[in-house]
Amino acid sequence: DPNSYGGLLWCLGLFDRPFTPPKLIVGTVRPRSIQAHAERLDLVQYAAHVSRPVHPDDPEVAIVGGGISGLAAARALSDHNIRVTVFDRGRTPGGRASTRVTGRQSFDHGAQYFTARDERFQRYVSSWVKDGIAARWQARVGVAKHGAIEGKESAVARLVGVPGMNAIARHLAADIHVESGVKVTRPRRVGSRWQLVDDRQTELGEFDIVIVATPPQQAAALIADRSTLAEVLTRVRMRPCWAVMVGFEQPLLIDYDALFVHDSPVGWAARNSSKPQRPDGESWVLHATPEWSDHRRDSTAEEVSKPLLKAFLEATGVDAGSVASIDAHRWLYSQAAEPLDVGCLWDAGNSIGICGDWCSGSRIEGAFLSGMAMAGRVLSHRLSRHGL
Repeated sequence: DPNSYGGLLWCLGLFDRPFTPPKLIVGTVRPRSIQAHAERLDLVQYAAHVSRPVHPDDPEVAIVGGGISGLAAARALSDHNIRVTVFDRGRTPGGRASTRVTGRQSFDHGAQYFTARDERFQRYVSSWVKDGIAARWQARVGVAKHGAIEGKESAVARLVGVPGMNAIARHLAADIHVESGVKVTRPRRVGSRWQLVDDRQTELGEFDIVIVATPPQQAAALIADRSTLAEVLTRVRMRPCWAVMVGFEQPLLIDYDALFVHDSPVGWAARNSSKPQRPDGESWVLHATPEWSDHRRDSTAEEVSKPLLKAFLEATGVDAGSVASIDAHRWLYSQAAEPLDVGCLWDAGNSIGICGDWCSGSRIEGAFLSGMAMAGRVLSHRLSRHGL
């Protein structure tokens, strides 16, 4: 086995009889070049051999939803040589861990940052920081109310993806088979497997296990009459959030990078350009409160952008100057009013699983841990199939 210590040393000429006459290199070894050794080994065949599934009948898994939860599940399963396909309706995977670029400015208009409180998540975050995928955001945090801003003591370690929040999703999706721009409809039973089709009735393939990593309302529509888990999903109510992205011509006279806003339609404001490795310029993201967003869930971006910008300026008491750009995005399923505390949901009889941040706390950390829990259920199911 060339992947063993002995195999690697053999490839370098050790543990071999010397040719005649022997040459002194490191001990007495055959003077065969590494290239010659490589020609004796079929690397393609070897790669296929070592990457083959441990069990030839390992399940094929479809994951509907390419947010952090779905990608975490896909990453864990793929690392265990389980064949996984992720279907995501967006242009790129990531869900609310997303970044929008407008001109020369960028905006993390979904998740603003993440924390790592659970030691299981901390191990991954440490590697992301080491690999330059994430970094700590040294934000100066304040509270804005009725035109005044006060500093807020905070010991929370806030982290962000670099150069944008979508870097985390790109990292998790590396080498995963992801099909973007696909809206999956209700799966059909074909024998013991599930057949997936999109909204154009295009067949997407047959799978042994289907994992739904979407908001509960969308998950309920997919698995209705397919699993008893649908009833559980009706208990979770998701609240919307309007996000406004504003680029200013000049820096705002605000000494803080992140603001909790009180008594205002705006609940949160962040100077996106203060995050590490962001483009220069003055870019801000404003998140409306759940209540304000709920009452305007059917409004247009144009209808909410200027009112929220006005509310932000009133809460902070600053002059906006010239606005270079302004846009808004509605997150229809932003946060669970009362998240479940189950990790994930698993219907072993029908081979259907459900995961998402709403299963475990409505944060990026919760989404990741929910996806990992879902992968654990699938791997346990695989072992039980083989009597292990």
